[in-house]
Amino acid sequence: MKKRTVFTDEKLVSYTYLCPYERLWRSRGCNDVGLLYCQNFHHAFWQTYRPDIDVQIPEILTKDDPHCLFVVTQPGDR
Repeated sequence: MKKRTVFTDEKLVSYTYLCPYERLWRSRGCNDVGLLYCQNFHHAFWQTYRPDIDVQIPEILTKDDPHCLFVVTQPGDR
């Protein structure tokens, strides 16, 4: 389940409460692998579309936070 609280041309703030990958990593006892994935994949994924985009994930399910918090910003002028 996801919830967007900000969705503009310059900024996205989104909460993810349920992630099938996190559940799989947790069930196999390898949240450390999941954390590496989360900390690296999302940055690379977003920056594929726009290299100057900034992706912050200050809260991550694989760190035992209650959700993943994505804060994605990009410059307003293209």
